[in-house]
Amino acid sequence: MRNIVAAVDLSAGSARLLEQAGELAKGLGAKLWIVHATMAESSTLLPDLRIPDLYGMSELPVTLPVDIEHDRNLTADKFRREHAWLKAASARLRERGIEVSSLLLRGDTVAVVMAKAAELPADLIVVGSHGHGRVFELLVGSTCEAILRAASCPVLVVPSPRGE
Repeated sequence: MRNIVAAVDLSAGSARLLEQAGELAKGLGAKLWIVHATMAESSTLLPDLRIPDLYGMSELPVTLPVDIEHDRNLTADKFRREHAWLKAASARLRERGIEVSSLLLRGDTVAVVMAKAAELPADLIVVGSHGHGRVFELLVGSTCEAILRAASCPVLVVPSPRGE
């Protein structure tokens, strides 16, 4: 085994996931790739909102005021926090003798993880499961389930501790 991809969302469960993935990488002599997919922040809450006009004849687009500088600052701050988290996690794993690289990539989580797994190629993908329940997964979907369905290599699912 040469490459393990650990998909993290930076939640509290990500630390547990990295513990498991790190132990596997160390024991198998594999390189651990920490992958986090991110999206830009935006103060525009409803960008495509359309409402009927007063007479019900057609829909009118709603234009929300957008402060581009504010959005840029939000995004930059978010990327800095995420990058710092990944650097700190990588440093802790390196101290334990684990070969690790962390990647902060823009895009949809499933697409980003699958692209990186294919590019390496990954021998194993490690993902977390939040255990939101069937209703949540039915309405919102499950990143973990989507990765399980799309993966061409084995996937290890690390459950989050209860309440996380």
